[in-house]
Parts: sequence; structure tokens; C-alpha cells
Amino acid sequence: MLLATTLLIAIVVVLAKYNHQRQPAWKYVTLNSLISWLSTVSKGCILFCISEGLGQQKWVWLSQKKRPLSNLRVFDSASRGIYGSAELIWHLRARHFAVLGSLALILALAFDPFTQNLIQYYSHLDIDSSQTAMLSNCSFYDSLGLPSHSVNFVEPEMKANVYNALFNSDSSQPWSTPQFTCSSGNCTWDPVATLAMSATCGNITDKLISFCAANTNDTAFQGAEGATNCTYYLPAKSKTSVNGNLTVSFLNNSIMGIPVALGLSKALLPSNGYISPVQIIAPDSLLTNGLYSSRLSTTDKWQAFECTLEPIVRSFRATVTRGTYHEETLGIWRNGSFAQTTRAGHYYTLQPPWGPEMGMEHNTTFWIDAMPTAAIDNFISSLFAGHAKIDASGYVFKPSPTSQYATMDVLEAIARSNITGCAVKSAEKLRCAVENIASAMSKSFRDTAASTQVGANTTGKAMASQTHVRIYWQWMALPVVIWGLGVVTLVGTIWKSCRAGLPVWKNDVLPLLSIYENDRDEDGKGDEIAYGQKVRLGEINGRIRLSE
Repeated sequence: MLLATTLLIAIVVVLAKYNHQRQPAWKYVTLNSLISWLSTVSKGCILFCISEGLGQQKWVWLSQKKRPLSNLRVFDSASRGIYGSAELIWHLRARHFAVLGSLALILALAFDPFTQNLIQYYSHLDIDSSQTAMLSNCSFYDSLGLPSHSVNFVEPEMKANVYNALFNSDSSQPWSTPQFTCSSGNCTWDPVATLAMSATCGNITDKLISFCAANTNDTAFQGAEGATNCTYYLPAKSKTSVNGNLTVSFLNNSIMGIPVALGLSKALLPSNGYISPVQIIAPDSLLTNGLYSSRLSTTDKWQAFECTLEPIVRSFRATVTRGTYHEETLGIWRNGSFAQTTRAGHYYTLQPPWGPEMGMEHNTTFWIDAMPTAAIDNFISSLFAGHAKIDASGYVFKPSPTSQYATMDVLEAIARSNITGCAVKSAEKLRCAVENIASAMSKSFRDTAASTQVGANTTGKAMASQTHVRIYWQWMALPVVIWGLGVVTLVGTIWKSCRAGLPVWKNDVLPLLSIYENDRDEDGKGDEIAYGQKVRLGEINGRIRLSE
């Protein structure tokens, strides 16, 4: 019983050590095999003790008073198997101490299945030092594209990302995913802080001014003289305005006119002044099923929106799961300031009051240099400057004469195409477009820094799927119950035998020879014990009896 107890404790210790841990890679044995061996030997020790205890209890049973000699067979069968144990429980009506041992022998039938169910396996991601996890981030940005005597151009990577954000309908939005390396397909990073771009947009329809008058320009409206000509405009000077204002004009109940206007002016909403704001005037239901599916009238609703880009510092936690990149934003810092630089212009700085818990060292400064600032401002000013017009031949897109980028394509995208991640068909499409541009510029900051700046790649943890062990301790209940019944049976049998002054005969057959020691008749009435006497099983007068 001491050996059985030790083995059960060993099982618990081993299982507790490897619970929720990686499956051990032993050379000659597995965890399941080890537990099986320990449980098998432990069960054998417990059943041996119970069997010997039941064998001893038959002598205790006969010492109490005269009993039928057939009771010896019942006790002897109980010590040898499940069927005999069940017979003993029935014979004693479950009202004797020996019933505990018999019950343990029956329950022991499920000992091995229960121990096998203790161990379950599952897959879990663990750190794999042999794999690579790298992620780009940026603390300053000073990259430029082609030089010019009059204006600076944005770098090609930023231009490509912005165009991708405006013209690519891929719902996965690849223009917003920064460069990363995760060789295992599953990676995690501690918090990271990086320079990024953010879009701030608002509805300025309440600032929209309108007036309608009789049309006198039959050239512009193809003979529609006398019809009502309506104009919507914003009260701010604009580089692409009509008569000094960002303006939309149309002829009442006509398919001809100018349905969309994009321009830049001074901000009508609060702004940090880093980049010129973008404004749009457009009717509701901007996207139509066909070029001539509807006519504009004085009852149509019009909207105006304004969007501004501004640099921010963004703290986030990145993960890659099965090759898919994801970021969780932890915080955003917007309070920046302008400072003079040794080169022409100024640069923009941000200094968040954060620390390592947000992915940066204390007092770290993030900044954008003056020349890239001017290039980005010119880039946005050129892209969002022009009108989309419907005339008799269909849509006409008229960019600003000073445009140096793909302005005509942007006008078409705003007037006719779907902007990824945005289902609206009104002036609010500008918000979707500028938010996508902000994501594309943030990616450009980080990707450019990763290729040109030392320390712009953050190392993470590459995870690989490993087999782990989970222990279901409830399956240990039955082995413990059987062990407890075995201990009670052993201790109780010792106590009863000592109290009755009986020798330790257990399952020994020699005491049965006393039946024939003194009177060797067929009735077997001898009462003395004979040890070491040689006997054989033979036929006497046609009946089987033990004889010398």
C-alpha cells in the first residue's frame, strides 16, 4: 500500500508539472506511457492489498460464531475477481466491513480508462527563437521625391500608396499595412509608438451659401435662356474657385451643370494649419445608375465637407495571426508644434508624455522636416482641385490648371467610383478618401524609415504552434476512491484480526487441512492446524476429498 501511495503521488506530481506545458519530448517513453505504467503498478498494489484483506476477513468471519462452511468459498471468490466480489456484496446484503473491499475490486475495472482520460492535448503558440519577427516604425520623416526649382515632390512610395488608397477596391486595404516580417505566420510585438498621419473631417453644410437667378448665359447652358441658374459656394477664397469661391452651378431641371467641386481654402473648422484643408460641394446621391438617370433641381439636397490631414504619434500593439496583420490602437497624441529648422521653412514636432508602456522612451521627439511638409501640402492641394461636370456628351473632369498629379483620376473616383470602406453616395465620400490617404501616408512614413533609418525596425516574438498538455483532474477521482477503499480495507482488517487474536492466514489453504488432522473421516471434524503436511487431491469412496 505504501508503494501504491507513492506511485499515485508520483502521477499527481508529474501531471502537475506538465499541466498547460509543452508536451515533453522524451527519448524512450511518452507521457501517456509513463502514466500508464505508474497507474498499472499502483492499481496492482492496491488490488493485492484488498485481495489479501478479503482473504483474511473470512477467518474473522468464521471466528465470530458458527458459520456455514460454504461461506469460505464466497469470501475466497470475492478475493479473486469482480464476479466473486459482487456475490459477496449480495450475500452479506452490503452490511459488512468486507463490502468495502469488494466494492473497490469492482470499481477497479475503470481504473485504467480514468487515468487515460487524465491527459488531453491541444495546440498552443509558443515563442520560437529560430523564427524572425520585425515591424517597421518611424520617429522622423525627411524623405523627398524628385527635386524641382519651384516645388518639392513627394517620394514615389508615398505617391504610389496614396493612389492605391484612392483607386484600389481591395477590401483588405493593402495601402494601410506597413512592412513586417513574420516567418512563422504568427507573431506579437510589445507596444510600439510611431509617427503617423490622421484625418479630421467635418460637415460644413451649414456654411454653404446658395442663390438662384434667371439664366442669361445661353452659351453655357445650350440655349436654356430664362431657366433658373443656381449656385452653391463656400465663403472662403479658393485656388480652384469660380469667381473667387469654391462654387457649384447648375441649371434647374437639367442634366447639364457642374455636380461636384473640389478645392482648397482656409479652414472653416478648427485646424493645426499643417496641411491645407480639402473641401467638397456635391449633391446627395452622388453616384447614379447612369449618366442621365436623374436631373438636378432646386429641391435637391446639397452637402459640403471639409477634411484636414495632420501628423500624430500613435501607440499600438501589433499581432500577426495566420499571416494576417492587425493593430490595436493604445493611444494617439495630437498636440504638436512648429519649429524653425536650419533649412528653408519649418518642421513639425510632437513629444508625447509617454514611456515604455506605450512603446517609446521618455522624452522622445517625433518630427517631420520642412521640405517634406511642403511637398505633402502641394501633393494634397494638387490632387483635390477641380470640378466634375456633366454636359451633353457625359461626364467631364476638369482639374486645376496648376495640377501636377493624377487629379483627373481623383475627380473621377470621387464623382463616379466607390471608395474602399465607404458606401456613402454624398459629399461624405471625401471623408472616406482622406482617411484612406492618411493610412497610406502613415504606411509610407514607416516603410521609408525601415529602409533608411537605423533602429526603425522593432523586433517582436515569433510564435510557432506546439502541442501542449492539459490535465483534467476530475478523472483522478476514481483512482483516489479505490486507493481510499484499499487503505480502509487494509487498516480495518489488521485491526479486526488483532482484536480477535487471529494468525495472519489471509488466502493460505493450509488451515483447511485441520479438518482431516485428528479424525480422518469423511465428515472432516478435525480442529487442529497442520503446517507443512503434504496432501493431494484424490478420490475416496467415489467422492473428492483432500488426503495425505
